[in-house]
Amino acid sequence: MNTRLSLSIIAAISCVLVQRQDVYSSLFLNPYPMSDPSFVDDVAMPPTANDDPKALLALTGTRASRPYVRVGYVIPSNRSEQPRGVETIRYLIVTYQNWLRDQMRRHGQGPKTFVYETEPDGATPRVHVVHVADTDSYLREDIWGRTLSAVSNAGLALWQRGEVWLLVVEAHVQEPDGDVVGGVALGGSWGSGDDPGVAMLGGDALAMLRPEFITDDRPYHNTVLPEIGPYLLKQDVSFAWFEGETFSSVHSSWLGAGMHELGHAFGLPHDFRNDSNFRGNLMGNGFRGFRGCTHPRRYPGDFARLSHAAALVFGASRYFNAGSEDATRPTLGVSTQGVVPLADGLLPIQFSASDDTGLGTALLMWEDDVVSELTLSGKSALDQFTTEYFEAQAPKNYTVMVFDLNGNKVSQKVTITASGKSNPAPRPFLRVTPPVMLRGESFVLDASSSTDANHPAASLRVEWDLDGDGVFDTSPTTTKTLTVARDVAGPVPIRARITDETGDSTVSTAIFIDPHEPLLRTDGSTGSLIMEWNSAFGFTYQVQQSGTLQTWSSKHLPLLYGNGGVQQYPPPSGQAVIRFFRLEVGKRQD
Repeated sequence: MNTRLSLSIIAAISCVLVQRQDVYSSLFLNPYPMSDPSFVDDVAMPPTANDDPKALLALTGTRASRPYVRVGYVIPSNRSEQPRGVETIRYLIVTYQNWLRDQMRRHGQGPKTFVYETEPDGATPRVHVVHVADTDSYLREDIWGRTLSAVSNAGLALWQRGEVWLLVVEAHVQEPDGDVVGGVALGGSWGSGDDPGVAMLGGDALAMLRPEFITDDRPYHNTVLPEIGPYLLKQDVSFAWFEGETFSSVHSSWLGAGMHELGHAFGLPHDFRNDSNFRGNLMGNGFRGFRGCTHPRRYPGDFARLSHAAALVFGASRYFNAGSEDATRPTLGVSTQGVVPLADGLLPIQFSASDDTGLGTALLMWEDDVVSELTLSGKSALDQFTTEYFEAQAPKNYTVMVFDLNGNKVSQKVTITASGKSNPAPRPFLRVTPPVMLRGESFVLDASSSTDANHPAASLRVEWDLDGDGVFDTSPTTTKTLTVARDVAGPVPIRARITDETGDSTVSTAIFIDPHEPLLRTDGSTGSLIMEWNSAFGFTYQVQQSGTLQTWSSKHLPLLYGNGGVQQYPPPSGQAVIRFFRLEVGKRQD
């Protein structure tokens, strides 16, 4: 264990910061195919946004002053709530809020996240328990459409501007062979400004989402979980094989699935770049590795990240920012259509855009997935994407999306056939191990899963931009891994340039690393010490105290868990004014 000490003294009060650095070994998982039969997000949306006010359920809680998230627990006429259902849903919402705050901070966007409707205390998530007139079997025949109708008939108005709903519906049933039917994981939105959205999970997911299950490494096979049904759970029957074999792995998969569907409800599309099962993007299949974010020391091979494209979108989203009332969408024109020649193995797609308040981000989608992103500036832009995602001589659909600085979106779909030289440039695939690190801790950059249609992966050469300045800091090499350490805390983007034997190259999307070292601040002006620091998701913080600097104790001092925000510790009253404190930081495992 490497230990580094830094001493910060304010007046007569001293604080010592201790960092505990853990040793990681590499653990890589096999990629899972992009198509995911368990989570189908192509849902029917209302034809137009509903701008007309409707009667809402009476609010006994606190409505946010900006676009916000609300929660409904849907109970069919022949069903009842799970004993810990509301408690578990509250755990989900707080976890998602904290995780997004941390991810946005990791991307250099600051600690932005969504707000949710609360109980009158201003902190507890408000969960509307909605009893509907329909039975579970009726809802299962069209779980998305019929649940939305049933909820509306019960008096809860969906699709209101400035509201994203998470609905959890008790409609699943377990068969005697252990199979579970009637589950759901869906989400949808128009995704512009304060457009509304809905995400939906089933009661089977809720049953597996008890907070204690996240570290429960028991196999679920041949156990009974009454909230799911009366029969034994069966491996690869009750849950899909790619969700793992334990309560923990299935919990992680469903925990990530709920956030994935909320992503759709906020307007995010899929993104499968640098993505594999249990390791990758929230909007890909990597969402299943959510437990690696909460407990990185216990599950070092798992990790779910917000992609660079998603962070750029959320950076301007009305749901992540307060103050804007601008609802005017940008203008967009895509000039590239039809048959288009390649340029150095890449397909160029040109567009122009403008907005009165300023442009923010542009995304390129190939069929239904994000394949590129650009940061725009000013009120008008003439720019182009260059993408390695195409099939030579085959017409494919591309969509350009442009967001302004207030999250308003415009999109245009075009059909393009790539022609000419049929040598696609490589497709980069990057991995960072460990994905969560302390300042100065070594980590491994790995581009060995990058591919090329016409050349063996072993022949591809890689260069690394290690500090996000656009200059590649390493020489081209066929060695695909690089071990580095960064002795500066804070987020930084890393990109790779992959070049094939003909000289055609592709620059990857950015993967952000965030070496963690909390900046400890103290205030002793009132005669008692208050410490505060910037925390990170997945880390633990243990305050220790000493009167002599020789022996330290954490007795009666709480262990705190990072949430991506500012945390504080005021020592108990009655302590001596002059006392030493230190903060021990570690990766969470418990």
